[in-house]
Amino acid sequence: MYYVVIKDIQYQYKICRGGETIMSGYYMLVLHTHLPWVKKAGKWPFGEEWLYEAIFDSYLPLLITFSKLYKEGVKFKVAINITPVVAEMLEDTYLQNEALAYIEDLIDRALSDLKTRDMPYRELAEFWFKHFSLLKDEYLRIDKDVVGAFKALASKGVVELFTSAATHGFLPLLGTDGSINLQVGVGVDSFRKRMGFSPNGFWMPECAYRPKETIVVGDRVIERPGIEYFLEKHGIKYTIIDHRALQIEAVKIENGYMPSIPEGEFMSMQPYYLANSSVVAFPRHGRLSEQVWSAGIGYPGDGDYLEFHKRDSETGLKYWRITDKNLDLGYKDIYHPEWASGKIKLHARDFVSKVADVLWEYERKYGAGGYVLTAFDTELFGHWWFEGPNFLYHMIKIMVDNQIEVITPSDFLSVTDINARIFLPRNSWGYMGTFWVWNNEKVSWMWQPLYESEILVKKALMEGKKDKRIIRQMFRELLILEASDWQFLITTGGAVHYAKDMFNLHKSRVDTLAHVLLGEEKIDEDTLKMWEDEDSLFEEIDEKLFLEV
Repeated sequence: MYYVVIKDIQYQYKICRGGETIMSGYYMLVLHTHLPWVKKAGKWPFGEEWLYEAIFDSYLPLLITFSKLYKEGVKFKVAINITPVVAEMLEDTYLQNEALAYIEDLIDRALSDLKTRDMPYRELAEFWFKHFSLLKDEYLRIDKDVVGAFKALASKGVVELFTSAATHGFLPLLGTDGSINLQVGVGVDSFRKRMGFSPNGFWMPECAYRPKETIVVGDRVIERPGIEYFLEKHGIKYTIIDHRALQIEAVKIENGYMPSIPEGEFMSMQPYYLANSSVVAFPRHGRLSEQVWSAGIGYPGDGDYLEFHKRDSETGLKYWRITDKNLDLGYKDIYHPEWASGKIKLHARDFVSKVADVLWEYERKYGAGGYVLTAFDTELFGHWWFEGPNFLYHMIKIMVDNQIEVITPSDFLSVTDINARIFLPRNSWGYMGTFWVWNNEKVSWMWQPLYESEILVKKALMEGKKDKRIIRQMFRELLILEASDWQFLITTGGAVHYAKDMFNLHKSRVDTLAHVLLGEEKIDEDTLKMWEDEDSLFEEIDEKLFLEV
């Protein structure tokens, strides 16, 4: 059983501009940027090219989009989480140079088709040649520093950057509180060192949350703190939760400002203190988020948009439109960029109207202003949905033109008092709001070996040699082992053998280094250097994060 306590709620009242009544609600766009660690762990179809695709399909187009809006004087701000593991890859010199080679190769492929293909493919090859060339120029303009470019936008007030767990570990299922604290602590510390300030927000990987629980281990009863404990411990102000977490079974109101508790989807239009902590949980709006990310019922499935799954057999370029999402790939029609451009504007207007409708309805029902928060994987925009960055450009412009303020959770906290409190059960943004994707019959075998490595690492730290170099590499391997990506890739079938191989590889490395510290195994210099080169994330890792919770 879980419940909400609401008391002394204060909201923004309606304001008037030039005699016109304006709604008092807000819109928040939250982007979650994450990939697993892939340095020197394969290129194609699995491995480093995931990062290169993300850079040139999503990150650079979004940087261009937000910079364009800023230059046009549009007043907006979006919240972007870049997971520490992605930031580490984006700053890695080897990966930066390989990314440049990747985009140069795409330019060469487009140029080849431009010289050899007939119409209409030649026309589209020219489209891709110009597109890839612009992206290469932008990458060089920012000196291959994607994180620095986002940081520059943050300094202009366009972006709020916030952090996540070090390698996106599935926090509720990690075996020890030390591992949870390590994931959160390294995530916060690395952000602070990189950005020069502490993050307000923290993206819980997979939006996965576990409350305080009591478990029995043998003859011992152990109380494990809720995830909010670790966030509060590291100074986090807010996090994001899935809307399905709000299927409230019992509600209690004390001295509530509002005459009645919001119901249904309106529950996701106000924030809550999480359990007994000072961390604020912002629910995302499920229906409106789905309108943007779902290819099945949302905008990305429109027939005029670029078909993601079909590539030219020789150059790998994409020349076809979705046509009909139920149509076999062999029957797809040619892509027309101008058709897609027209649809983008229509869909942007439609989305803004949907946001405005629900904000007005919330205010009408409850006499107070709420918010609509939509949260997405960053890679949706540009990679999975090629036209996505352009959609955001028009959507934000239309939103602001319609006097709906586009703000971030930190902005909201600065203008609104939060006095609602929510107690939640286990939940995530995965299948049916459960942990199933990360703990089912296909992947449940992975957890016991991980737990054994956690225990072995603690033993090595407590009883082994104090070799800082070995300890650092052991933590690196443990953090990569804990990534939620391996279970996700197996469950979804995206890269089953690759994920199993990566899990087993890092499991072996963790255990080997722990045994080296315990004096039970040896490692030669060449092997250690190779591991340090391949898994070079996080220059400094404080072992106290793991030992002192």
